[in-house]
Amino acid sequence: MPGISEQILHKALKGLDQWRRGISLDEYIDRIRRENHNSAKTVADLLFNLFRHRAKTEAVIKHLCRGKIKPDVKHLLLAAMTQMEHQDGIAPESAVNVAVDYAKRKFGRKTGGFVNAVLRNHTRMDFDKFIAQQPEFVRMNLPETVWRLWKKRFSKEEIQKLSNMLAQKAPFSFRLCGELPEPELNSIEAERIGLPEWAGDAAFFSCPDPGVLLQKNWLKDGIVYIQDPSTAMSPNLAELSGNELVLDLCAAPGGKTILIGEKLASGTVVGCDRSLKRQRLTLENLASRKFQSSVVVASALAPSFRSGSFDLVLADVPCSNTGVFRRRPDTLWRFTENTLNDVVKLQRQILSAAAKLVKPGGKLIYGTCSIEPKENDEQIAAFAESHCEFKLVKSLLLLPDENFDGAFGALLERN
Repeated sequence: MPGISEQILHKALKGLDQWRRGISLDEYIDRIRRENHNSAKTVADLLFNLFRHRAKTEAVIKHLCRGKIKPDVKHLLLAAMTQMEHQDGIAPESAVNVAVDYAKRKFGRKTGGFVNAVLRNHTRMDFDKFIAQQPEFVRMNLPETVWRLWKKRFSKEEIQKLSNMLAQKAPFSFRLCGELPEPELNSIEAERIGLPEWAGDAAFFSCPDPGVLLQKNWLKDGIVYIQDPSTAMSPNLAELSGNELVLDLCAAPGGKTILIGEKLASGTVVGCDRSLKRQRLTLENLASRKFQSSVVVASALAPSFRSGSFDLVLADVPCSNTGVFRRRPDTLWRFTENTLNDVVKLQRQILSAAAKLVKPGGKLIYGTCSIEPKENDEQIAAFAESHCEFKLVKSLLLLPDENFDGAFGALLERN
């Protein structure tokens, strides 16, 4: 029976294989958490650290390995080197031994010997000196494609700031949806996050230990909702009277649906999403809310509503996720010009479908968690040019910050 360390390594390598086949890290980690796997947190830390530091680790592997290596072996080296450099729970020497034993059992003695040689050579490297001699994108610890794209728009100092954020865990934050006495908030060491006016009157807090918060019934009772402050930006672009009929077109799991619903006195918000599985989460999240709402399973490309039937439509569309790379560092490693063009095309189609549902005089909010112009300002400019019945009222781009993720939002009004 393999030891705990080898089980963790095996789970991580299985996750990398699943990721290569199109499954996101979030999906894979959620799966092993549902299986109540005891090492889920350690596996998650290993995988997220691997992608946070992948550029540098890949440079080391390329230097130490002459010739092509199989993807499974490369994944093993990536995981082992990440354990050696970025995890405190296992000593570097132990990480080497576990990886070598795993390689021998999984791939044979010859591959085991190869893995042993590479990892032993890695322990003898002057890592900092080696990295200092690498290209800028490696020193910045970014995929080359992303670095080249950002270099066109940002200064070296700005890219370095984004790179520094990538190396850190995303801040944990929650929004207060109801009332909690100050002693209750103090009991979890919650601190109010100071935010610009785009957050409206939303009260966001940070706390050092998410586990303490989750032990409370606050989430189940609808008193708090775990979300990043940037999610409040696009719903706050439009002023509401409170009696509107609102559609959240890409709603699951319901964070923005709740933000809008709280602004409605006698109106109704409809949460629409194509995923039945994720809409079950939306239903759970809306269950304890006091505003009027309904949940619908339908594609944003072909929503099952009459044209011109909503006062406000929010289209928080699928995107490249480059604004939330701290939470999803693996997304940067899927990013290519082709994937960007594909998602821009999908966004354009969703925008056109959403526009048909807005009544004359009504409003359309477009949102992404991307910081790429093609998905944001350029997308809106192209939409406004082809839909002359809409005019752009305002737009806002948030770059990732110490307290919040990156996001974009635009408010359009139908004539």
